[in-house]
Amino acid sequence: MEAEQSGSETIPNSLYVSSVSNHLDYIGIYAILIGVLLALSLPRSFKLFMDLLDSSNAIHSRLVRAIVRVPMRFIEVNTVGKFWTVECTYDNKILICVSCL
Repeated sequence: MEAEQSGSETIPNSLYVSSVSNHLDYIGIYAILIGVLLALSLPRSFKLFMDLLDSSNAIHSRLVRAIVRVPMRFIEVNTVGKFWTVECTYDNKILICVSCL
C-alpha cells in the first residue's frame, strides 16, 4: 500500500481516495441544491417580469387615452411653444453657468 506525504505526516492512499470521493459527493449535493433553486426562482422571476410588463402597458394605455381625450381648450391655453421657450431659457442659463466654471 503506497502512501502520499503531505508535510511531515504520511497519508495512506485509501484515505486520500475516500476524502476525494467525499468532496465529489458534496459537489453533487450542491449541484442538486442549485438546480432546485433555479427551478423555483426562474418561473417566479418570469411571472414578475410579465406582471410588470402588463402593469406598464396598462399605465401607458391610460396615459394615452387621457391625452387623446383632453379638451381642445386646454391645448389652446397651454401651448407647447410656451413650455419650450421656458425650457430653452433655463437650458441657456444652465449652459452659461456651466461655461463660467
